[in-house]
Amino acid sequence: MKIVKCDICNNFIEESSVCPYCDTELSVNIDDNTKWVTIKILNDEIYAQMLVANLNRAGIPAFKLVQSDSMRPLTLGLLSQICIKVPEPFRTEAENQLKNIENGALNNE
Repeated sequence: MKIVKCDICNNFIEESSVCPYCDTELSVNIDDNTKWVTIKILNDEIYAQMLVANLNRAGIPAFKLVQSDSMRPLTLGLLSQICIKVPEPFRTEAENQLKNIENGALNNE
């Protein structure tokens, strides 16, 4: 993982979206070279869209990659997967947000 320096507290940290020392939001450039990682695999498209919306609301860039065949009413196995993807620097924050969602502790700010 890439090491960056926080502009506020000057600590060197692993690249993330928030500095663990001063809670400052760090800018993360998302471009064509950004590595997107899968944080969850589902087969319920409505639930996947809800998770993506909650991640986006929390300031985490996310999208769903639907690998199902919309022309067939029933798909199984790999043909029914929906992957939720986020940029690598947001992985930990996104996984924590998903845990909060699954535990019913949504952030209602």
